[in-house]
Amino acid sequence: MFSDGALVVAFADRYSASGRENPAKEAGLRLGDLIISAAGRPVHSNDDLSAALQTGQGSAVTILYRRGGHEYTAQLTPWADASGVYKAGLWVRDSSAGIGTLTFVDPVAGTFAGLGHPISDVDTGADFTLLSGEIVPVTVTGVRSASPGTAGELRGEFLSDILGIVTGNDATGLYGRWTAPAQNVGTMLPIAAPGEVHTGDAELWTTLSGRTAQHYTVRIERVGSGGQDSNRDLTLRITDPALLSATGGIVQGMSGSPLVQDGKLVGAVTHVLVGTPAKGYGIFADTMLKMAETYNQ
Repeated sequence: MFSDGALVVAFADRYSASGRENPAKEAGLRLGDLIISAAGRPVHSNDDLSAALQTGQGSAVTILYRRGGHEYTAQLTPWADASGVYKAGLWVRDSSAGIGTLTFVDPVAGTFAGLGHPISDVDTGADFTLLSGEIVPVTVTGVRSASPGTAGELRGEFLSDILGIVTGNDATGLYGRWTAPAQNVGTMLPIAAPGEVHTGDAELWTTLSGRTAQHYTVRIERVGSGGQDSNRDLTLRITDPALLSATGGIVQGMSGSPLVQDGKLVGAVTHVLVGTPAKGYGIFADTMLKMAETYNQ
């Protein structure tokens, strides 16, 4: 995925006879700010920002950035490094890649949904502002198990086939247009309305090796009302001994794993309780279906 701007993820101070200096900090920039333009030029990559800083030959450059949903401007005066290249004293990120789980594909509408939560920057925690992106298959090659207080993770290798184009990264998940052949979508299931979801046994479908999902038993311990914190519509506990033995609980990369109950898709895993990795949260599949439709109108 590529960001619609360059996200500030770290600062790099320098020291001179007058003390510590940092042009970005002095201009008022903070970690998590999204730089949209510099010197009147759109910024879509690290290279765009660097090129804009060179235009003023050391004079102040106008920076347009977004913070907390609002846009601001700042005057940044870069300094030159030993080779004469002008720097802002910050590190930015313009792309992101990682392993997550596809929740469902609607082959009729040509849409997909996954994760059940937004993609966020690993350093700042800021939600990733989408410019463009693609989803590709992953071959899962291993698992780092979770333990109380320590998150585990799925490990894998990205394949080159493009399955879909990402059109939305929002609080409820990752959405887009499915472009792969329809026969690749897997098992067809109806989606349960929130009122049909109940406490009790269910299945979690996830992939721990290769590319084939397996079915594991879980227990839904609480069903919410679909309020403001939709990532936590459901509270669940893994009860399957095989899954607990293999992973220690819910691990990174399992977000988006489908939850199936009474033959219907009821939700997706969203978060783990790090202190108790056998427990976690889920979102209603119905919420994700509605958001998928919104992002592909």
